[in-house]
Amino acid sequence: MFFVEKLIELVKEKIRFQYIKPEQAQALEELEKLIDNSIPQVEEIEWNTFGVKTDGKNVIGLGLYDQGLSTLPESIGNLRSLKELYLHRNQLSTLPESIGNLNSSNFSNLSLPQFGHTLIGILSLFL
Repeated sequence: MFFVEKLIELVKEKIRFQYIKPEQAQALEELEKLIDNSIPQVEEIEWNTFGVKTDGKNVIGLGLYDQGLSTLPESIGNLRSLKELYLHRNQLSTLPESIGNLNSSNFSNLSLPQFGHTLIGILSLFL
């Protein structure tokens, strides 16, 4: 029975992001490795959400609330359809350069509270 349960778990893990564009799935998989936890799919993203919201083949929302992140993978820039990004209660001190690849015209919510007043500088990347 143990073998069957492990096999089912492995299959579920492999197909979890199969409908998402490959480069976006890669970003999510790299984030999961960093936090050592699976990112659940959710219906809504808010500042205190841990999860990912998709629309068709695209990731449109990502909440990484309280995941102990000190860094983000360069592949975060592959989430070009992202509209909401919340990174509350993490220990980020820098952002990867690829964050500039995100499409600013899509954003309705970008929340990086740990950067305080430097958030204005971050937002200038998108203008």
